[in-house]
Amino acid sequence: MQTSLTRRLLLAAATVAVVASFDVGGALAQEAPAAAAAIAEASASSKYVFNTLLFLVAGFLVMFMAAGFAMLEAGLVRTKNVSMQCTKNIVLYAIGGIMFWLVGYNLMYDGVAGGYFGSFLPKVIPPTDNDPGNYAAASDWFFQMV
Repeated sequence: MQTSLTRRLLLAAATVAVVASFDVGGALAQEAPAAAAAIAEASASSKYVFNTLLFLVAGFLVMFMAAGFAMLEAGLVRTKNVSMQCTKNIVLYAIGGIMFWLVGYNLMYDGVAGGYFGSFLPKVIPPTDNDPGNYAAASDWFFQMV
């Protein structure tokens, strides 16, 4: 048993010595600037994607809280009134979303230089190619709506 352990330790030490003798640092140094530029470019596009994804996932989680509240209210009423209570929750959520698009989003993001309030007209959400931020404006609208 002792000789088997000694052989394994010697084999492991020899393997580590062979691997450590390879000098890969000099071979990779020439590719560093190109790799850094590629990483920076990928980082900018992935930042946009992950920020948009974060807005959407967080918005969906908050939206499910509204569904949970509807289930709570459904459990508090008699059986014959459950469908009406759930319908009321859905309609109120829909009306709230439409009213936020018509009035609230414009008041929140005014876009007026030096102004405190935006207009009371519907906000036109810019397309993604004109979006100056690091996220999609539609995902921000959804997150702010819920």
